[in-house]
Amino acid sequence: MKIFDMMKMANGGAGLAHLVRRETEELVRDRLEQYIKTSQNFVARDEFEAVKMMAENALEQNASLQEKLALLEQKIAKNDKKSNK
Repeated sequence: MKIFDMMKMANGGAGLAHLVRRETEELVRDRLEQYIKTSQNFVARDEFEAVKMMAENALEQNASLQEKLALLEQKIAKNDKKSNK
């Protein structure tokens, strides 16, 4: 009977250790999620993606406007050459 009792006790201890580990992991996960949500240094993924898309659109518009500006500057330079003659 002693071996059987020792096996039951060891099995119970292993089960208890497993439960403690799972509860600890859940607690840490919950606390980490709460910290991330309340921290001002983090943003939600959808907000990040929206701002990223806005920045990419702004860069594309900037490139387009630079091309238009270069064309206008060329036209002005041609008109200046014609008026100087």
